[in-house]
Amino acid sequence: GALRSPEMIGYYQEAFLGFYAELGVAPGFTLQVHHVPLRTFLLVDPVDGPQAFVSVGEPALGGRLKLLQKGRFVLALEGSVRAPTTPNAEVAPVHATSAGNPQVGALRTALGVWELSAGLSAGLGFDRFYLAASLAATRRTGGFDSLLNWSVEGGTTVGRNKRWSLR
Repeated sequence: GALRSPEMIGYYQEAFLGFYAELGVAPGFTLQVHHVPLRTFLLVDPVDGPQAFVSVGEPALGGRLKLLQKGRFVLALEGSVRAPTTPNAEVAPVHATSAGNPQVGALRTALGVWELSAGLSAGLGFDRFYLAASLAATRRTGGFDSLLNWSVEGGTTVGRNKRWSLR
């Protein structure tokens, strides 16, 4: 079939507040938790007007296993599971700004399915800062597309005991 032009929608914004924690449980192995307890969504729909929604994100539990450390370089295997704690229900219709304002989708504030991730991460540490990168595949249930995730970051530790990280 012919490709359709994308439809413009009204103003849309998401803002999340989350946390990440990592705990070393054995030499070369850590447990991780990532959670977004507060997620806000603002939709200014051309038909229904301004609407705000708040939800709680699904928690992810995971682990990291060091595969190789050579000098300042480290390579690790990572994996995580995100549990569906909230249903993937439509909370509001989304309409186009074009003539007639046809409905072009729906806002959902939760994933609502299992998410399984596995990948590799690598890091290079220096005296005052570090560089890191990761590549992972994520499989989602419920008919959602699988994902290929990548990240690149840099950071440093701060504080009297160097227990806090900025990245």
